[in-house]
Amino acid sequence: LLYGKGDFLFAGDVRQLPPIVLGRYAEEADELPGAHRSVLAHLLSRYGPAYRARLDLTYRMNEEICAFPSRTWYDGALRPAPGNARARLALKGGPRGEGLLSRVLDPERPVALLIADHRGCHQRSDLEVEIMAGLACLLMAEGGIRADRLALISPHRAQNNATADRLRTLLGEDGGALPLIDTVERVQGAERDVILFAFTTSDPDHIQSDFLNNPNRFNVAITRARKKLIVIGSRAFFSAVPHTEDALKANACFKAFYEFCRERESLFFWE
Repeated sequence: LLYGKGDFLFAGDVRQLPPIVLGRYAEEADELPGAHRSVLAHLLSRYGPAYRARLDLTYRMNEEICAFPSRTWYDGALRPAPGNARARLALKGGPRGEGLLSRVLDPERPVALLIADHRGCHQRSDLEVEIMAGLACLLMAEGGIRADRLALISPHRAQNNATADRLRTLLGEDGGALPLIDTVERVQGAERDVILFAFTTSDPDHIQSDFLNNPNRFNVAITRARKKLIVIGSRAFFSAVPHTEDALKANACFKAFYEFCRERESLFFWE
């Protein structure tokens, strides 16, 4: 960059998760411009719009899934390509019944938020394990959704391990391969027809942590979905009010997502 000739092209998305930095640096690094941000973020702050080109067409998400991240993080500019804008999840045999899970899984509700009432959970919630595994089992065993079209995501490995064990039990010995079950960091760049994302945490000491209240991590999680997105979280998390201005800004996207689902009649409560 310093001595080369010609032009340079940087591509990336500063609204998603940055690379994991393993190195340790001297305190003097704090004085350098952009010491704690990527080269791309540094250049975006230094050069104006004339030096940027936004790729504003998604070939992954349908119109409903695209709507929230577009208006929250991309100035309303992100839009789905015509080929996937009206895409819907096709369940074997079509919709079943009027129960809560049937309404949550309804293909005509591409985005759904399911609120579970539990308390004191940090890296594992047995209730959210049961909900996640139950939904995945219905999708696979009754809905005909193959494992490679589904991903179950949570921020914590303990939750993912418990979910995998429970789903394996529900599917039985002949249930076949499990879907992708992993953390947000491990699925960045991946995509599936159906994404189930569980926040897990309801412990008052952790629901306001920077790790959980990370808009970039949430953006990555919900934008992996092509046709159906189901988010599961505790009442404690979605009703928490942060105590600092920075924390309020970080938490705003979660309150906005709650309202987004409520307005579209896709907000559900687990009784």
